[in-house]
Amino acid sequence: MEELRFERFTVDAADDLDARAADWIRACEQGFYGQDPDEASIGRSLESKRARGSVLTGVYDDAQAPPSLTAVWPVATFEEFAGEITLAPGRSLPAHLISDVTVRATHRRRGILRRMMTESLDRAQQAGRPIAALTVSEGSIYGRFGFSPAAFAQTVRVAVRDGLGLRADVRRTLESSGLRVVAVHPRDMEAIHDAVVVSFHSATPGSIDRLYGDRQRVTGRWGGDEGGPVKDLRAYACLAGDGTPLGFATAKFSGWKDDPRRLEITDLMAADPMAELALWEHLGAHDLVGELTWGGARTDDALSWALANPRDLRTEKRTDSLWVRVLDVPAVLEARSYAGQGTFRIEVSDPQGRIEGAWRVDVADGAAAVRADEAPAPDTVSTDAETLASLVTGAIEPWQAAGLGRLRGDETVLGLVRALWTNEVRPLSATFF
Repeated sequence: MEELRFERFTVDAADDLDARAADWIRACEQGFYGQDPDEASIGRSLESKRARGSVLTGVYDDAQAPPSLTAVWPVATFEEFAGEITLAPGRSLPAHLISDVTVRATHRRRGILRRMMTESLDRAQQAGRPIAALTVSEGSIYGRFGFSPAAFAQTVRVAVRDGLGLRADVRRTLESSGLRVVAVHPRDMEAIHDAVVVSFHSATPGSIDRLYGDRQRVTGRWGGDEGGPVKDLRAYACLAGDGTPLGFATAKFSGWKDDPRRLEITDLMAADPMAELALWEHLGAHDLVGELTWGGARTDDALSWALANPRDLRTEKRTDSLWVRVLDVPAVLEARSYAGQGTFRIEVSDPQGRIEGAWRVDVADGAAAVRADEAPAPDTVSTDAETLASLVTGAIEPWQAAGLGRLRGDETVLGLVRALWTNEVRPLSATFF
């Protein structure tokens, strides 16, 4: 790769467009088959990256000449910034977040992605970030770097012909909760969004803290992919009796020609299950709307159990919403929750060598103390870096991993790990980056 030039830079804070960063945005959009962005869209993208302190990597091929785009724009892009992930209620860790990874088709299979990813993970470990995370457009790329699915979401359609068809006992519980849902102008949503995010993020395994762009989209200032202001966004807040925000939702009307006519939920968040149900109930009460759709629902969502006819809810698609890579085994294992008490030893293989080793895990009172332990012992389970990444968020259960041969040990220690390594709720990430 002698002819390729790797540059790392941040976004210039000047009022004028940062020309190098603007070309990086254009190359990234092309890599994801997006439209050629105008200056306003580029400005919003750069504003977002500046706000989250992103460091951009651009790879340039100086051997090319115009009119080839390769002579003007980078042939590969890579973004990294600091964030936070929750692994158990009330327990969060610094995270190394990765985004906007592209390599031009003309420059594939030249080791560009491997170099960008390897150097980025090196920087993450040097900075003391115990876990890395990304969202993916192609699921077969990142396993070789030790990433694995860590949270899932599903797309649901809910029939609301005459409102949300709740069971009588559920409706009584909702009506006695004291919760109320109010319509809010999107421009007034930022403080409500931020208040709900604090409680949701703290309570939800797999949650990535929200970003600058999320606040702009929930207020309608930006559309998807940093588009311009949205004029047809509706916003709602679920409030406790004292006015405390417990949840919010945004939605758009699909149009009069659709049958059934739909409200398409664009964002919905609540740390309290009853607050989430209150939002669903309010959205379903809109006149002339026969269906609600939402692409970010929990895979363990309780809504179908609240319905008199569970078939009013249909699941269409399940997708991975987050991938993670463990970079510090003790820090990550100590950040998740456990049940009961007991001790086991875990061996981790890692083709990259980042977390290769063995550790003793002592569990008591729902927490673990973890220390290096290289001495072989019969109470050992073994796994690999990818499987560990999914285990720590609860995306895969120990019994599933063991049944697939991805978690190994004798039945006694596997039984202990299954008992200790519990997950009260499935992980969920409501932040796309």
